[in-house]
Amino acid sequence: MSRPREIARTLSRPLIAGSALLLTACGPTSGPPANQSDATRDAPAPTPVLATPPAPEAAPAPTAGTRHFTGPKGSVRLDYPADWTPGTDFAGHAMMTGGWRVRFTGTENVSGKGIVSFTRTARPSEGPGEVIEMLRIGASDAVAARTDCATAGLSTDFGSRLPDRTIGGRSWAAWRQSDVGMSQQADVLALRTLVGNTCYAVDRIGYAVKAKEPAHGLPAQAAVSADLDAILASLVIGSNGSPPGG
Repeated sequence: MSRPREIARTLSRPLIAGSALLLTACGPTSGPPANQSDATRDAPAPTPVLATPPAPEAAPAPTAGTRHFTGPKGSVRLDYPADWTPGTDFAGHAMMTGGWRVRFTGTENVSGKGIVSFTRTARPSEGPGEVIEMLRIGASDAVAARTDCATAGLSTDFGSRLPDRTIGGRSWAAWRQSDVGMSQQADVLALRTLVGNTCYAVDRIGYAVKAKEPAHGLPAQAAVSADLDAILASLVIGSNGSPPGG
């Protein structure tokens, strides 16, 4: 993944400007490196992909009617708009790794499984091109995944550790992570929790492709974001109505 110098400045303040899910604060700001030129420090920050949203549990419910998704053995339960289709797309992009969890440092060396994903391409709230809004949920019961579930692949070099979030009655470690290229940008809310012997990963992603000519009739980013955030707010990790691990 590329790591342009501007990203240090970008990540010292909220990158999100319009999705209903990502966080409201990114922590203390640190100054630019001493050897960084004035021209570099004064360069304009990249346009944010997502927006500063309320906490996931405050997201609005989908308005098009809902269906219910249940993962293997009831491990994951959530509601989604009736005119959407749950998928299993965990592919990577130029600025973002694929697999059962998104990583911003290192390569994935722990086996895991993607449980469900939701993907919608939208018309950006700001700027040209298209933005791909995604929600991905994966899990691993590998010992290595459990030992560093809340931190693996996540780094303050790419963002900030955020206050824990409560979703579905469970506490989730939360990170804001971003990477910016010449024409693409990934902006991710990474949520991690350990339930029993399983590490669960939720990645709420806004992926901007600024150089792409947008397809005709794309929905507005704000509407797509609201639906994805409502799906996340409905998430429950557990089996038969009782979350595993107590």
